[in-house]
Amino acid sequence: MIKKVISVLGIGVATLLVACEANGSDSIYDAFLNGEIAVETSDGNELTITELMNNDKCFYIYEDVVGDKKEELCVAANSDTYLIKDFNGTLRVIYEGASYDMPINTVDYTGMFYCYFGQAPRHERYKFTKFDKDGNVTSSEYASWYDANENKTMDENDWFFLDSSEANEVEMDKWLESAEGYLEMKNTRVDWQEMKLIK
Repeated sequence: MIKKVISVLGIGVATLLVACEANGSDSIYDAFLNGEIAVETSDGNELTITELMNNDKCFYIYEDVVGDKKEELCVAANSDTYLIKDFNGTLRVIYEGASYDMPINTVDYTGMFYCYFGQAPRHERYKFTKFDKDGNVTSSEYASWYDANENKTMDENDWFFLDSSEANEVEMDKWLESAEGYLEMKNTRVDWQEMKLIK
């Protein structure tokens, strides 16, 4: 089942990604969604979808995130983000993020994209996480922009950063060389399907 990324889920909702193949061998993921099997978390616990999501409903979509030509199952609820992969019949969390993360699969990008909008002054923070085809994180790239003169327009008088701690300000041109793609990526919309969870 392949669904394209076309509508957005509101802030404050978690996203769970479960790697699955596009050739019909997704029964293990259906079993997870149905609460029949558990996922192994990074701290070694095994949780069902209800225990992991801790909610009475969730949202899901299939998408390729690690770039291995297979589908991922994205499940959303609450305020956390998880990327889960099937290791020969065992589901394991390979990425943990926030509700601002979204799955990306375009011609130029596959990975997890974090996009946060803040105020005082208006600012945008991005993080793009890439994976290898085995689901290992290969890199995390950061970028942020602050509307320093509060004119609601990006210009050379604003503050630009390309590091997670925002310790090193860079010129606008240099920032755009690395982060211009994020300005398009932030408009990605995810077509979530809603599902009720039985406790």
